[in-house]
Amino acid sequence: MTFLDRCYQTALSFVFLNLRIWWFIRRPNHHGVLVMIWFQDQVLLVRNSYQPCWSAPGGAIEASESSIEAAIRECKEEIKLDINQTELVFIRDIEYNFRSRADKVSLFEWHPKDRPFIKIDNREIIEARWFSPSSTHTLNLITHLSSYIKDTRFMKN
Repeated sequence: MTFLDRCYQTALSFVFLNLRIWWFIRRPNHHGVLVMIWFQDQVLLVRNSYQPCWSAPGGAIEASESSIEAAIRECKEEIKLDINQTELVFIRDIEYNFRSRADKVSLFEWHPKDRPFIKIDNREIIEARWFSPSSTHTLNLITHLSSYIKDTRFMKN
């Protein structure tokens, strides 16, 4: 990690803290996406520099895009993956009151034929690892993924 990477991480943490204060005051509605990437019997999870939980690649849906377009964009931005839209499978929407906002997340899955090469930026994403389903139970997961993991279909993997 470079000094510049650390500066970006510090700035992202500051922005995220201020966003959380803003969300507490405004109580906005939010719509985002998460992409669960499965290879064989393992799922890829990432850690952001500005929050202590594990998540999946994803983020907010911009005004001009669909949820699937946001999923593709976020995978490209966060872990440098180009995913074909036809290979993404919509699983479900998950809704929570989360971090002082009404948070809706569209969850997608991708099952590549070959293990994809993951490249993180060490700025927003500081770690990416493959996990077996059973090992995810000990992780501090973002709330939306906890719901997905409790799904009995997921537990069979």
